[in-house]
Amino acid sequence: MPIYVASNIPSERAQRYLGIAQRSLNTTLERLASGKRINSAQDDPAGLLMSNRLTRAVQAWDQGASNMRMGLDLLQTADSFMTIIEEDLLRMDELARESMNGLLTDDERNLLNKEFTEIIPEITRLTENTKYLGQTLFTGLSVSLVAGEGAGNVVTVMINGMTTGAAGGLSITSLTIGTFSQASVAVGVLSAQAFPLLTSVIAQIGAQANAFTKSVDATDALVENLTAGRDRILLADLAQETTNLTNNQIIVQSGISALVQANSAQTLALGLLGSA
Repeated sequence: MPIYVASNIPSERAQRYLGIAQRSLNTTLERLASGKRINSAQDDPAGLLMSNRLTRAVQAWDQGASNMRMGLDLLQTADSFMTIIEEDLLRMDELARESMNGLLTDDERNLLNKEFTEIIPEITRLTENTKYLGQTLFTGLSVSLVAGEGAGNVVTVMINGMTTGAAGGLSITSLTIGTFSQASVAVGVLSAQAFPLLTSVIAQIGAQANAFTKSVDATDALVENLTAGRDRILLADLAQETTNLTNNQIIVQSGISALVQANSAQTLALGLLGSA
């Protein structure tokens, strides 16, 4: 076998393989420390691009679900106040029908009328001032919410106006039940206008709340699947990486031993020179 003094090819080769093994070991240690398979673009350029796209999608849909939950909270707030308004209207209807009792005196009807007329401004206060995050709920509401990825992915929360006046409202502002005939008119207005409008708005709120609840559930499932797909690309498989760690440590140790042996080969030349 030829022996050279000016160069040591076996040593250079051992250093090259040792460098490769050390780089693999460093990569494995980095993945174990960070928990990620992709820590820089050079690890997997295509995988990094895909994981970034999935991350943006996860963030968009997650925020969309959050927006819809806020819309659902708005609708549930409106539904709670609708229950109060409904109870007030039912009490007004009860008082009006009681006032239509022919056995009552005018003084007794006036007593009923006092309670009746006190309810109307309370309903007015609720319909004009009930708000959620600054949005007045019962004077005609239309709010758009971004529900997911894409600029066109928008849902709208709508609540029809329900004022106490006659122009498209409950028409109860001027009602009174101080006389039999007035009570009769009040019962007719409540039956023909107030309760139908109330029922329509309640149904509108309930239908949207149901739709939003299902949409949030579907979006949560989508976010879960997108996150799982991103994690499969981006995150490190710890079981695999611990196996790689053991293998790379053995290879590095073996490479160091080989390098030592390759460097020691130069001593053969010195031995030859010494014996000459």
